[in-house]
Amino acid sequence: MLSLHLHTFARWLFQFESYGPAIMVTIGAALLLACGIGAACSPCKEKDEVFHRQVF
Repeated sequence: MLSLHLHTFARWLFQFESYGPAIMVTIGAALLLACGIGAACSPCKEKDEVFHRQVF
């Protein structure tokens, strides 16, 4: 009886298998956007050693 329930659950779960890459790309894009907004809204006050601004 339990294996029948597990089989039904596994079949239900595998029907969403094609959505996996789309979900990963969406989460990655959202994370990239959130990090970009966080960096733009609160820039670091310390000077960066590598990418410092040069005023001529």
